[in-house]
Amino acid sequence: METIIIPSITVICYVVGAMVKHLCPKIDNKYIPIINAILGIALAFWMKGFSFDVALVGLVSGWASTGCYEAIRNMSQGGK
Repeated sequence: METIIIPSITVICYVVGAMVKHLCPKIDNKYIPIINAILGIALAFWMKGFSFDVALVGLVSGWASTGCYEAIRNMSQGGK
């Protein structure tokens, strides 16, 4: 496995996660990482085909979007 993360999947998952957070307030925030992980796996399968390695890359890419969101949120709030 050469690729650890696919930036395009991370960006797509970031946008979808932010949209879910702001447009669907009835969905609890604890489910957004799960949504991003599933979306990341689905996008990776669509882009690269079906394999275990591709599933792992999609999973990591989807979860990375959650980490990016948290990092940006923490920096914008001044570390609060």
